[in-house]
Amino acid sequence: TVSSGSLPAGLTLSSATGVISGTPTTAVNASFSVTVKDSAGSTSPARALSITITAGVTVTTNSLPNGTAGVSYSQTLAATGGTPPYSNWTVTTGSLPNGLTLNSANGAIGGTPTTGGTYSFSVTVKDSAGSTSPAQALSITIVTPLAITTTSLPSAVLGTVYSQTLAATGGTPPYSNWT
Repeated sequence: TVSSGSLPAGLTLSSATGVISGTPTTAVNASFSVTVKDSAGSTSPARALSITITAGVTVTTNSLPNGTAGVSYSQTLAATGGTPPYSNWTVTTGSLPNGLTLNSANGAIGGTPTTGGTYSFSVTVKDSAGSTSPAQALSITIVTPLAITTTSLPSAVLGTVYSQTLAATGGTPPYSNWT
């Protein structure tokens, strides 16, 4: 029986077995006392106990900025909860863009991406107590540099209507403001 104080929210003490179980619902440092009775009706002295419920480690980064192929990229992931410091940042599914790496010690994604596209992946991190975060799904879009791909124009005939569409790639379409 809990004789003073209270168990953290979400936990219960079974009076039949002495098992504390459940799913804690708040982070807290809880102190309480318990007693037990034997089959003859004798009650034990109260035993003071405490438990610390921590929020599990969670990756808090939920989006990443776009990058550009051939241009240096740097972004550090963030986490909260658990027991800092955090380490063992790992890509668990998918892959980073070619040319980028994840620093497992500090969660920094860096390098120079080499190809355009959208790259989806998931990451986890461990806290200093060894708890691993749930996987966090992320993606990075790498755009290629904006460039005009038209390299030459067909000849025109004097006095005849002329029309030629210029083409571009990379950047973020649609393209406008041709000058």
